[in-house]
Amino acid sequence: MVFCFLKWIVTRSRTKDTFKLILFIAVLFLKRSQYFLQ
Repeated sequence: MVFCFLKWIVTRSRTKDTFKLILFIAVLFLKRSQYFLQ
């Protein structure tokens, strides 16, 4: 579900701002998953 959302954002606009937004979301997602692993 998250992948589909990211894919949609990328296809909508391929700008550097969009790339930064995707990285930001990915970092937050990784941090959340780290908490779950612990």
